[in-house]
Amino acid sequence: MAPKDSGFSKQAIARYYNDLHFRMNIYNKAKKDMDVHLASEFNVFDYINPDENKLSDIMADLLNPQGKHGQTTTFLEAFVALLKMDDFPYELATCKIAREISTAYIVNNQRRIDITLNFANAFKIAIENKPWDSEQENQLKDYQKHLERKFGRNYCIVYISGDGSPPESLEKTLKEELKREGRLVVLNYQDDMKCWLQTCYKECKAEKIRAFIKDFIQYIDSNFENLYEGEEEAGDGE
Repeated sequence: MAPKDSGFSKQAIARYYNDLHFRMNIYNKAKKDMDVHLASEFNVFDYINPDENKLSDIMADLLNPQGKHGQTTTFLEAFVALLKMDDFPYELATCKIAREISTAYIVNNQRRIDITLNFANAFKIAIENKPWDSEQENQLKDYQKHLERKFGRNYCIVYISGDGSPPESLEKTLKEELKREGRLVVLNYQDDMKCWLQTCYKECKAEKIRAFIKDFIQYIDSNFENLYEGEEEAGDGE
């Protein structure tokens, strides 16, 4: 059977590609001229090439009201807004940020919580940052036991995954209970962390920090967009 006529002659296709080539040349020349001022392909994260720990370091520094960014509680306020804690009753300026705090209140005291936000009235936000890997066996269960013994119910675990998948190291019933009570919040990079950084960029008054945040947003777009779309297609299985 002869193939159907597509309706395009070889001459028309050749003209199309010639025109496309001409337009691409114009675009590339214009981009080269503009990049003298814009450097559109430069991104500091290409040189940092951050792993999980480095991303946690960056997040902790941005969240710190006493951080070198000089924006006091601006970035912390934007992050707390993501957690949807109505009328957050804790004074943001009192927040102390710590990295790799041990789970000293349980038998398995060698666990290390990635980032902790400690407020003056003993409320704690514990952040577990998992951009690529899943947790170790019982990891968040151990965190929850430690936090419960130290703070009672006065804590929140924030689990940040690259693709939006929930933690696997909590039993389903406990996970649902913690979510329902607002003591477990699951965030993803492509939507939630990007939203946070966009707010930080908008509210930030230091151009040096704004440039860094902009690079961070572009890094998320480059490294997490396809990952999250794949999770959307597959579903989270819950």
